[in-house]
Amino acid sequence: MLTVLLAVLAAFANAAGSVLQRAGTRKQPQGGDLDVAALKGLVTTPVWVAGVLVMLSGLVLQAAALATGPIVGVQPIMVAELAFTLVLSALVFHTRLRTRDWVAAVGMAAAVGLLLFALAPGRGDPGKVSALEWLLGSAVTVACVAVLVTAGRRNETTYHAAFLGAGAGMWFGSPRS
Repeated sequence: MLTVLLAVLAAFANAAGSVLQRAGTRKQPQGGDLDVAALKGLVTTPVWVAGVLVMLSGLVLQAAALATGPIVGVQPIMVAELAFTLVLSALVFHTRLRTRDWVAAVGMAAAVGLLLFALAPGRGDPGKVSALEWLLGSAVTVACVAVLVTAGRRNETTYHAAFLGAGAGMWFGSPRS
């Protein structure tokens, strides 16, 4: 239970940090490259600095969650960061979430909960997987990520972010040893 609490707090802290950093950049000049003057402007913006500190606390909370539980139980919970970011952004920037945003957030939370319940993840034993199985799994993962990233780079519609996000999620979600 402590692992779940720490993971949820980590996801919330990451979301809050992202929203605070975005709020801090709103008064900065838009466009162009990030130069020394722009970076100095960000570092002297209290809201942006608070966002960095809150994100660092999220990193510490995630490390604590991983210290108390398996990665296969912690990382799916970290996906809640997206839903937290949507809600916090709406509150901070005074916007309304559309019905489809709420449905997506609730659906994602329900899917992660169902996944964790159905799989009942625990500590695995990487030694029980053969080298061939690791190689095959790695090759399939790399191929899928390559297809998604290529589709994302070539697609100029709203699916662009979905392809790239799915590819990044697959890459970061794959086990490394």
